[in-house]
Amino acid sequence: MKTLILFLILNISLSAKLLNVTKVNDNLTATAQKSPSITASEDGTLFTAWIDYRENKLGEIYFSKSEDDGLTWSKNKFIFNSDIPNSKYQRYATICNYGDNIYLCWMSTINAKIDVFFCKSTDRGETFSNPIVVTDDESKYNQDFPVMAVDDKGGIHITAIDNRNMEQGKVNFAELMYTHSTDEGESWSKNKIISRINSDAGACECCWPAIDTYTDNNGNTTVSVLYRII
Repeated sequence: MKTLILFLILNISLSAKLLNVTKVNDNLTATAQKSPSITASEDGTLFTAWIDYRENKLGEIYFSKSEDDGLTWSKNKFIFNSDIPNSKYQRYATICNYGDNIYLCWMSTINAKIDVFFCKSTDRGETFSNPIVVTDDESKYNQDFPVMAVDDKGGIHITAIDNRNMEQGKVNFAELMYTHSTDEGESWSKNKIISRINSDAGACECCWPAIDTYTDNNGNTTVSVLYRII
């Protein structure tokens, strides 16, 4: 028996009063959807992305938006599917926005390795770019569990668990990788390992990190990353 999982949006006022509950995914078949992420624009438009199994048991990235406070949702839009038959690596799409731009980041497989993918829309979700890989090791090693944030100046920041040094025998643990873009995701900085504390501690391979940014009145941006070490 297949389980039907519905996406529900809860709109809550500042007084914590429940305003409405609506379904986001528009398929009628008994298939699962999971791992939703949501962001809101300055005009109140809601954008969401998730992993969807309606057409592919391996999981695909889908997108929808609402321009009426979540009362109704746009026709669900297919974004990406994995090219390797291993569904556990098609997980969690992080979504952020800046102006009319929408950014998506997720983990999936390519050439039998897990990588960090990114794509964007510059027209509020009407169309999306082809996905690119933001890691710089030519997909030779595994990177997974990515999270993303956008700062007040439009800079895009991604951090993810990185196994390149562990898989080469250089260290005994996974590490945390960071990269950023200042041109709307067209190019990305050289990947930087940011988690190395000492030779006996590394980033937990099974726990999602977290990332956020703050820009002060002088235009200086601070990026904060939270993660578990083992």
